[in-house]
Amino acid sequence: MRYEERLRPSSAWWALAVAAGVVMGWILWVAVTPEAGLVGLVVVGGLAVLAVSRWTLRIAVDADGTLHVGRAVLGPADRGTTTTLDAAGYRDLHGPRADHRAALFTRPWARVGVRVEVSDPADPAPYWLVSSDRPAALAEALDLGHTGPDPRGEDPRGTTHEEG
Repeated sequence: MRYEERLRPSSAWWALAVAAGVVMGWILWVAVTPEAGLVGLVVVGGLAVLAVSRWTLRIAVDADGTLHVGRAVLGPADRGTTTTLDAAGYRDLHGPRADHRAALFTRPWARVGVRVEVSDPADPAPYWLVSSDRPAALAEALDLGHTGPDPRGEDPRGTTHEEG
């Protein structure tokens, strides 16, 4: 394994999940009964905590250069250039410059990531947008040591790495 990362929700997301349970519990406590409030606290809080825990995203690069993001896999033969995105570039590709066919592996708390071009003609996604806490390390693990401009001019304020 060349690289492995787990994107986990920050403590603020966990606090929001617990707060959702507390608020629902309080509403039911006041509006119905204390017992309903306790049930609401446990059920809504539990479901919210479960939902936040499911947001963890595993990103890995095998020794052969295969990229794994969650359950999705992109082999080195099917991968083109990788662009390391700063906050502005990431925001652009997640919003105004996004391609609706792109595969998005993003999390709401992430502010940076990488754009991995898909070169497989059978794949409808032109690129993968992957959130990462360490986008430069991820690009390096993909063995993309050559730095230069994106040949298509699509580098939105990031650093482009091409496969060598």
